Amino acid sequence: MKLCIPTMDKKGLDAVISDHFGKAPTYTLVDSETMEVKVFANESDHNGGVGSPPEHLAKYGAQVVLASGAGAKAISMLNGYGIKVYLGNKGTVKEIVDRWSQGGMMEADAKGGCAHHDSHHHH
Repeated sequence: MKLCIPTMDKKGLDAVISDHFGKAPTYTLVDSETMEVKVFANESDHNGGVGSPPEHLAKYGAQVVLASGAGAKAISMLNGYGIKVYLGNKGTVKEIVDRWSQGGMMEADAKGGCAHHDSHHHH
């Protein structure tokens, strides 16, 4: 599974998570099976580049985003690319990946809360 964490620098597993998904200086991609790490700069329109962070992450093959926080629009866009989002993460990339591997994280939905199976009432 390709996990992506928005990070403050290019220190790989030792990088600290960024509080802001879209404005993170870098994104650290970790393969949860091989622990192979790739770090790339945030070249999105938020940082004077082109395109949105979700577009870039989809291009890099991210399947899961482990963020501290993200707006509803970002979550919705990521979900549109088939990327699952988990919020409320803190610490270093290694700590977050370890926590994710243990399971039990709640997937976020575009409403900004945790994803849940809500029953849609059809009249």
